[in-house]
Amino acid sequence: MGIYKPGTRSPTEQLAAYLQTGKHLIVNDNCERHVKACATLADTLLRQCPELKIACTSRRTLDATGEQLYSVPPLQLPDPERLPSLKELEEFDSVELLLERIRARSYLRITEENAKAVATLCRGREGVLLTIELAAAQLQTLSLEEVIARLHQQLKLLTGGAGGEEARQWATLAKGGEVKS
Repeated sequence: MGIYKPGTRSPTEQLAAYLQTGKHLIVNDNCERHVKACATLADTLLRQCPELKIACTSRRTLDATGEQLYSVPPLQLPDPERLPSLKELEEFDSVELLLERIRARSYLRITEENAKAVATLCRGREGVLLTIELAAAQLQTLSLEEVIARLHQQLKLLTGGAGGEEARQWATLAKGGEVKS
């Protein structure tokens, strides 16, 4: 935003001064890695900025003042026991999202021959929106098979701080307002 200028005020104070006028929305993704810092920043900014809204995603709640939770459940997944046709596969939310991202970039064609790999990829991503988005981005440079081969290692990395929690994201919006999916 180009508002930080080294000097006597901290970056948080400078940000708060900037956000005090007008309506603003801050979107903070993956807060589970820095829950306490995100909560502290949200509390500080919301106390000083009356028109500010903050939306956060996290696998853990921030426990910030005024926090409202919206659970984002995993997307619908294909049955691992039965390989549906490509047409049937497209009816699953997780596959629909992946295909939408792939088609928007036109870098991979989904066929009956690779439908099983698409289903495997979506099941491996557990229907979590963020991980499906990441898979779509990886498919720009890697094959379906390469992305699938890396699933186990990447999921360990993504869940590193979430200690046995369910595969879901929490979207929180501090200081009133609603979160809509």
